[in-house]
Amino acid sequence: TGVPGTAEVHAWLDREGVRTLNVAGPRESEAPGTHARASRFLRTTLAPVPQK
Repeated sequence: TGVPGTAEVHAWLDREGVRTLNVAGPRESEAPGTHARASRFLRTTLAPVPQK
């Protein structure tokens, strides 16, 4: 699907030294469902990793 996996996103954030992530895209009114898909992706991808 071209959607990066969690490990790939975490590696990119670490490699780029990202401390603040700005998320932008089309308006929900122009692309219905965008907010739900983006929210689901971000919640899943950026969820805290349980500590051992």
